[in-house]
Amino acid sequence: MPIAVIALFLGAFCVGTTEFVVAGLLPEVARDLDVTIPAAGYLITAYALGVAIGGPVLTLGIARYSRKRNLLLLLAIFVAGHLWCATAGTYESLLSGRLLVALSHGSYFGVAGVVAVSLVPENKRGAAIAWLFAGISVANILGVPLGTAIGNWLGWRATFWIIGGAALLVMGAIAWTVPADKSTASEGSRIASQVKAIGNQQVLMAYLTFAVMLIGFWSFFTFVAPFLTEVVQVDQRTLPVMLFLFGAGATLGTFIGGKLADQIPQRTLIIGISAQAVAFLAVFVAGAGPIIMGGVLFGFGVIMFVPAASIVNRVLEGASAAPDLASTLISTAANLGIAAGAALGAQLLAGGVGLGYLPLSGVVFSALAAGVILISIRKDPRSIVGL
Repeated sequence: MPIAVIALFLGAFCVGTTEFVVAGLLPEVARDLDVTIPAAGYLITAYALGVAIGGPVLTLGIARYSRKRNLLLLLAIFVAGHLWCATAGTYESLLSGRLLVALSHGSYFGVAGVVAVSLVPENKRGAAIAWLFAGISVANILGVPLGTAIGNWLGWRATFWIIGGAALLVMGAIAWTVPADKSTASEGSRIASQVKAIGNQQVLMAYLTFAVMLIGFWSFFTFVAPFLTEVVQVDQRTLPVMLFLFGAGATLGTFIGGKLADQIPQRTLIIGISAQAVAFLAVFVAGAGPIIMGGVLFGFGVIMFVPAASIVNRVLEGASAAPDLASTLISTAANLGIAAGAALGAQLLAGGVGLGYLPLSGVVFSALAAGVILISIRKDPRSIVGL
């Protein structure tokens, strides 16, 4: 894999770390800024909305510039946002800083995804996308636990200082390794043209598939910690090990999915998403005891992340006239799915559904996602040929 793709992976690692690390820092932030933990939780909600709404707007605004320049600009915004967060004296100031960081998040993955696939042969596009997505997986395995530990040891501000500093180093790596490219300004860069380019059935149904998948996943995984400790009876001290096993499986699944996306993308989507329903059933059954749950969670992580690269590939192929915006909107679909899934899980619990039954929500939405992508592929004659 080209070293420039590795640099993009490191940027994704920084972005993935800052997205999820706040959950582990909420008690420290709430105590320091004199707000309640539920109020501090809006830092996560606001971030998701910033990614979902602000990312596409920013991508359209910078479409006239070269992609390398845009990557450096987005990371500069990311660094500035972390400087803002690290020095915030009030909750409102911290919230504003998080929104600034969120703006760069969606656009970074959009532009970086297009750059990554441009650096490799066509038969390696899935692998390049997998490297980018692996940044998120590795962030959950290493970045988030490390960032949480640093925040608990040196204070939550130290975590933001360190992530911002790491992103500054990544800026240097991208400036050095990513080749210069021409401005993307053209008819396809205009707002109306880009919106038209992403309006075809293949692209829209790929977004819908991704969002539905994530609704099912996050309706369960938002509450995975209490599920493991209360339903499966996993010891609190063993919980990090269980989550590490899931993260390791997710990383492996990302790379497996990237390879399959280059070889059998349509089959990967249909079989991979259908297999997610089976994986949720396995988690539901394994909830009866902790002995086999570690292995089940590892396999669950693998299966959950296999379809991702094929979905991204499908979007980029269907919206080749507006790849930057199309790729950015993947983050929008993802964050809307995350928000809806978390809300659904909370509503199910509030309505009296037990923690042990949450995986069944994943079964339902995985089946729905498989149905959506199957309909999309059958409506696309080019896809049927490769099925």
